[in-house]
Amino acid sequence: LQVNSGQCNKLYTLIGKLSNVDENTIFLDICSGIGTIGICIASKAKKIIGVEIIDKAIEDSKYNAELNKLENTEYICNKVENVIAEIIKPYAG
Repeated sequence: LQVNSGQCNKLYTLIGKLSNVDENTIFLDICSGIGTIGICIASKAKKIIGVEIIDKAIEDSKYNAELNKLENTEYICNKVENVIAEIIKPYAG
């Protein structure tokens, strides 16, 4: 939870700009928490993949994506090191 929502909004906007997200971007949100960063840029991206080890956070991510009517998000509950190779395999050149 970020109590300074004004600064939080500025930070997430900056992340979106610096990451050059566009309609071809597959954005991998490592240690995604409740999915806020990915959700903030999902409208610009092809797909958001969030990875988080805390199952309640994954539940909240899915709920938040649903609230925002997003259909291009996927959330995986696991340690990043256990799933990263499988996640990137379809996108590796």
